[in-house]
Parts: sequence; C-alpha cells; structure tokens
Amino acid sequence: MEKPSPRQTKIVVTLGPASMVPEVLAGLVARGADVFRLNMAHADEAWVRGAVAAVRAAAAAAGREVATMMDVKGPEIRTDAREAALALAAGQLVDVTGPD
Repeated sequence: MEKPSPRQTKIVVTLGPASMVPEVLAGLVARGADVFRLNMAHADEAWVRGAVAAVRAAAAAAGREVATMMDVKGPEIRTDAREAALALAAGQLVDVTGPD
C-alpha cells in the first residue's frame, strides 16, 4: 500500500447504484477518493456487505487504502421484520442483539 497522502482534506464519495460498478469504483479510487460513504437510511445487510467488499477490492487493486463510512440516520434502531408486535413500557430495558 502507498503511503498516506499529506493532504489535510479528504475526498468523500457517497456510494449509490451508479457508483457500485467495479469500473466506476476503480476510477474513483484512482482519482483520489479517500472515504466511501454508505447511506444507511435505506441499506440492508446484503447491500452493505457487497458495497464494503467492492470498495476493498477496488482499493486493493489500486494499491491504496481507503475508508468506508456508515452514515446512520440518527437515534433510531432498525430491526428486521417481526412475527408479532412488540409493546414496550416506559423505563423498560431492552437488550438489542444481532441474529446470532
């Protein structure tokens, strides 16, 4: 991997359908993209895993290190579909875990 740039600013690129093409990602990395932003407002796990893998592959092919940034919507917890409604009481503690 090449040495980090002495630049004080970074180029942040938001990934979307048009930029998820391997050739486009490679071009963005070659032109100096430092961080790839993933908008988590509408992303699912499969898309995120694919996006991160694609960014890592483009960076490795270019011999550069780039970062990925997850831009979360805010103080909101997103859950998967539930079979039944879940009622919570004020002050009740909830343990949120992954699918494991």
